[in-house]
Amino acid sequence: MEPELVLRKVARAGAWLDDVERRVAGPAADAVQDDVDLAAFHLQLAVQECVDLAAHWVAAEGWPPPQTSAAALVTLEERAHLDPEVAARMRAAVGLGNRIAHGYADVDRDRLFAECRAGTPLIRRFLLACGEAAVAER
Repeated sequence: MEPELVLRKVARAGAWLDDVERRVAGPAADAVQDDVDLAAFHLQLAVQECVDLAAHWVAAEGWPPPQTSAAALVTLEERAHLDPEVAARMRAAVGLGNRIAHGYADVDRDRLFAECRAGTPLIRRFLLACGEAAVAER
């Protein structure tokens, strides 16, 4: 991996997550729709950074290219670079990111609020794994 590139992506995703957490910090009933929408968008951006990081990691290792975003996470799990729980939950986050990006009807406000709140710690675990791998290569 290119450590500087990875660390920049980790930092950028972390900044998106900081904004998500700030926007969903209070009770769901008090959340303004624009804040929920923006939190969901920033969560989707953070997830996309993670997808990019996973693909970069797979390519840097010289493994066969994944056919899907979720496949990159499977590869990292199979090669023991990613905890199985994190890999499974990140695959779910990729699905949520796709639903947000495409505006699918099954993404309702309350669900978005809950997903934004629940998703940030998991994504931070993935980012930590990426950052640790990059620093180890320095």
